[in-house]
Amino acid sequence: MNRKERRAAASTDKAGRREAGADAAFAAALAQHRAGQFAAAERLYREVLSREPRHAPALHFLGVLRHQQGESAAAVELIGQAIAADGSIPDFHYNLGVILEAMGRRDEAAARYRAASDLKPDHFGAWLNLGNALLALGRLDEAETACRAAAKLAPQSGEARYNLGTALARRERYAEAAAEFAAAARLKPDFAAAHSPPDERLHEQYQNRL
Repeated sequence: MNRKERRAAASTDKAGRREAGADAAFAAALAQHRAGQFAAAERLYREVLSREPRHAPALHFLGVLRHQQGESAAAVELIGQAIAADGSIPDFHYNLGVILEAMGRRDEAAARYRAASDLKPDHFGAWLNLGNALLALGRLDEAETACRAAAKLAPQSGEARYNLGTALARRERYAEAAAEFAAAARLKPDFAAAHSPPDERLHEQYQNRL
């Protein structure tokens, strides 16, 4: 092996050790995060990023941690960097959507939920939250589609059936809406909202379906 080859081998070995060290630090960070040890988790996430600045999972979970600490703007920035490094992970988009929606940025949140559902068509949470966001935005055709997708994925979810009922009621399709509200009430008897349809024109049909 000549000098050039030895230098290349040494460089490859060093990169391998750096990557292995980052992976170990990330696993430790995630364990601390799940245990609620936020300060230790942050220190370890930052150790990972000092080794690999574009380590997408570390960027993502550090963003989640920032949101849990009430620093949502920093969270958006970090998770945005994670998506820039690797946009193929549905939960990166989903969690960014949750944070954006909590900040009142529903249009942006809806786009993130849609990205998550495009990447993972059976992502129930993405469809459920997308439906809610679109209802709040008044985009009723799209909201019905999203709510139907959520209800199809989880027909035993009282919340999904209630949301679909809400979308249908907003479109003045009262008989269909009443059926969904009644289904929600049966599936989740403690779901108070399902027992009080939001439009008085639904009440008689609703009562007949219980």
